[in-house]
Amino acid sequence: MAIVVLVRPGATAFELQDRIEGSLSLPMCESCVVVMEQLVEALPREVSPRVVFCGPAESSRATAESLGGWLGVPVKATETLGNINLGLWQGLPEDDVRRKQPRLIKQFEENSVSVCPSGGETIAEFVDRVGETLERPLRKFDAIAIVMAEPGASLVRQMLLGQPYVLERLTNRLPPEERVEFINTETGAFGHCWNEIRREPVGAGRVAR
Repeated sequence: MAIVVLVRPGATAFELQDRIEGSLSLPMCESCVVVMEQLVEALPREVSPRVVFCGPAESSRATAESLGGWLGVPVKATETLGNINLGLWQGLPEDDVRRKQPRLIKQFEENSVSVCPSGGETIAEFVDRVGETLERPLRKFDAIAIVMAEPGASLVRQMLLGQPYVLERLTNRLPPEERVEFINTETGAFGHCWNEIRREPVGAGRVAR
């Protein structure tokens, strides 16, 4: 396996409100549908994933369908590629959670793979189910696309590159230019620029700008 195109889905109402979405299934906001379609269509034509994988969330499936249609490849949705379950945090404003549970937030963000919010799943559990689901496709295809919201998307990148698991963010609120990430699992290069990832190995764990 060499190339993974990791796509964050189009924005939902929770994302625009800085609420923690986790594994909840919400539709894309109407105002964001066109933006996401334009982002998908702006991908270089030479990007050639053989299949698009996604979880069950409505925004992920809609984004995956747009991407699959643009690339002319099949879309495979599976429950086991759902975003990490953040339990009772889901639906709450991130600021409220950080204010009320600062100790747990700190543990969760500082590479504590066995810590999770009440009713949720640990990073270790998330990585196990996602890794098991992707094991065969990563052997079978030379390039795939995965649609997943944050914080799961960053955890998937860390898994693919053998990096320590660190929670980079709790919500999916990202600017358009950061919603697509290219990962070269052979060189360890990753970033938002396809040409840099494809042409110039930058060393394991290095970010191509």
